[in-house]
Amino acid sequence: MNQRELQAYLRPILRWWWLVLLAMALAGTSAYIFAHMRPDVYIASGTVMVGTALQERNPDSQQLSLTQGLAQTYARIMQRPSIKKAAMEALGMDWLPQYTVR
Repeated sequence: MNQRELQAYLRPILRWWWLVLLAMALAGTSAYIFAHMRPDVYIASGTVMVGTALQERNPDSQQLSLTQGLAQTYARIMQRPSIKKAAMEALGMDWLPQYTVR
């Protein structure tokens, strides 16, 4: 690429430098505002072993069914208002984030 070709490419950029700068400033400001207006999102997961079926070498269907039933019961218990209230008091908070128990 020779000098003339380079000047032909750079001339419009140099002539409209203020527009390029304005577009960059607008994009940066928009991204900053958008990032600070979004609510914070935290994702966590945990696994709880319920029952002894996983410790057995050959668990039977009754043990697996009991384990599944216990896990579902514990999940329902975690959604109770009394449990949520106790968690808020223990944490010293007046609100809890939304969470899902599966």
